[in-house]
Amino acid sequence: MNSLEYPVQVSIYNSIGKLVYQNELLTEYTEIDSSGFRSGLHIVVLETDDSKASYQLMVD
Repeated sequence: MNSLEYPVQVSIYNSIGKLVYQNELLTEYTEIDSSGFRSGLHIVVLETDDSKASYQLMVD
């Protein structure tokens, strides 16, 4: 997902697969407050009408 089309649906899942965050991104730069996330590995899924990508996120 090198160049994104907006809007982008972002979903973040914790290590057991529970959805902990979901929102629609309308711009390239967005801050997500992860202070409510538990420590550990999370999966970030970015999805548009045409593509889908997932990334690992480590929260300390």
